[in-house]
Amino acid sequence: MAKKSNKKRADGRIAVQVYLGTVDGKRKYKTVYGKTQKEANAAADAIKADLMKGIDILSGENKTFDFWARAWLRNLEKTAVPEWHHICEVRTQPWIDYLGKADITKITTYDLQCFIDDLGKCNPYTNKPTSKKTLGEYRNIVCRIFEFCIQNRVLTFNPATYIVVPKTSKKHVRKPLTNQQINYFWETPHTLQTACIIMIYAGLRRGELLALTWNDIDFKKNTISVNKSLNFKNNGLIKEPKTAAGNRTITMPKLLADYLITVPKEAIQVCTLGGRPITNSNWNSQWKSYLNTIRKKYNIEFETSAHCLRHTYCTILYEAGIDVLTAKELMGHSDISTTMGIYTHLRQEQEKRSLTKLDEYLNANASQMQVSEM
Repeated sequence: MAKKSNKKRADGRIAVQVYLGTVDGKRKYKTVYGKTQKEANAAADAIKADLMKGIDILSGENKTFDFWARAWLRNLEKTAVPEWHHICEVRTQPWIDYLGKADITKITTYDLQCFIDDLGKCNPYTNKPTSKKTLGEYRNIVCRIFEFCIQNRVLTFNPATYIVVPKTSKKHVRKPLTNQQINYFWETPHTLQTACIIMIYAGLRRGELLALTWNDIDFKKNTISVNKSLNFKNNGLIKEPKTAAGNRTITMPKLLADYLITVPKEAIQVCTLGGRPITNSNWNSQWKSYLNTIRKKYNIEFETSAHCLRHTYCTILYEAGIDVLTAKELMGHSDISTTMGIYTHLRQEQEKRSLTKLDEYLNANASQMQVSEM
């Protein structure tokens, strides 16, 4: 590992070669530079120090963040399910956009923290503040990329370990539909009407809904069997539900059962576009179309999401007095804390409304007492 030679270049810099080892029987060297002999020697000593630590200098010749981030994604693809791999791609791209060709061995915790802080204030992909949960996902992804580099002996230290996820002002709260908004879907025919009615009154996830067949519905027992899901990211293939808890049987309210009996059986699937399967792209376009139809019909500003319809079902369960354990099973939640979180929020909202009514009553009663005293 001794320096092989010192050469003065035409630009005046001193070049020093460091012996790295042999590859396929050939001796390999790395050339470092300095304005002075002292600088060049220091650079060579840094390379030797890395070699002593076990850093694989040869595999780290391409040291850009972009290179190693994409290498991690390719490696992940061998074991990850398509949905998770897609999420990782989405969360990795902003890091690639930010760090790109930066030398991965020179990226500091401060560099990473600045990016996380900026995302917390305004996400350039949404032009809105980023939630704390999403910031945590960004942190976890970049941390795994650096761990991958350590495994490949490109680094000995993970600078992402010490990233602090800041508190953000953004709190993503899904709002259930009001009774009036539910009526918008009842009273507005559309190719997605059946899908929306089922989500509101049975709480199916979008993938579960679009994989639902008429054979999964038992009109004698008034039940829906959820046992599969549509994989949007893998050519619409059918897969197992999101979790083991996703396999469940839902008892339909009579309102939903009576409606589904009237729906034409155009295909094996319950929800189709004129008998054709629904894909990710045509779902998105049809969803926008449905909301626009409602807005024009009622001359209103109206915005919601498919998941808010599922959230509406959970709200209906709460308001109907369904206990949280039963709600967990009907929703297909793998962790009861998810259901408890929704129920707790709904209870708090109900308490606020009750206190408001109490204040209104006391204020009105106090006004009447003042009038009578006069």
